[in-house]
Amino acid sequence: MAEAAEISRPMVGSMSGAPVSGSTFRNSEYTREAMESSRLTESGGRESAMYGPGGQRQTEMKLMAVEPDLGAAPERTKDYKGRIRTWPGLLLLLAIVAAAVALITINAIDVQDQANINAQRYENAAQNRRKIKDGLDDDNVIVSDDGQVGNPKKYPDMGCELPDYQSKNGQIFAVAKNGTEVPVGIKGLNWFGMETGLAIPFGLWENMDNGTSVYEVAAFLARNKFNSVRLPVCIKNILKDVAPDKSLINLNTNRAINIT
Repeated sequence: MAEAAEISRPMVGSMSGAPVSGSTFRNSEYTREAMESSRLTESGGRESAMYGPGGQRQTEMKLMAVEPDLGAAPERTKDYKGRIRTWPGLLLLLAIVAAAVALITINAIDVQDQANINAQRYENAAQNRRKIKDGLDDDNVIVSDDGQVGNPKKYPDMGCELPDYQSKNGQIFAVAKNGTEVPVGIKGLNWFGMETGLAIPFGLWENMDNGTSVYEVAAFLARNKFNSVRLPVCIKNILKDVAPDKSLINLNTNRAINIT
């Protein structure tokens, strides 16, 4: 076969299209550049066809997903609820927290009230155990600031005035400073113990088996209309200033008594 000759064609001028002498393109180079030029031309044509005046795409269109109902109001931007909303969740969280705080507070108040009721029941039961059983009820019971019943830290000042007792016509009268005279019937008892070397009234040791407190003795006397208590004393103990025996008094249930 004859050797393939290299095909050459004249180079076209850029302006007049006339052949330029002395210059040729190889066929392979011409073909590659022509294809690239054609490709660029087509791409530019397509891109320019997609955009109109002002750079707006001519292929853009508005799509409607659902045909609107007849007579319905035109749709607005704020009608679309696709954006994530956080305020309903925040309101729900605040409501849950407020409900939890309210329930905890109510439960704490109920627990405190029940604890106070239980403490009061205990103190009433403890006072009832100390009470001298005579079938009568007290008109007034002293309750301390710490809740203890019938065991005061300090006895209140009753504001009583010691009258002048006088005997007239075989009867005792209580004469006040303003001259008022009231006949008095003495109903009393003797409370022994201070005349001994122990120098303390008996019966105040109070334990689970026996004994009582000064308050309960006084309450018993008041309920039964006693108005006099005689305490025998020892002159020697008074002269020597003998202190009472602390082992014979329960200081926990006689908090208002000072025996120092």
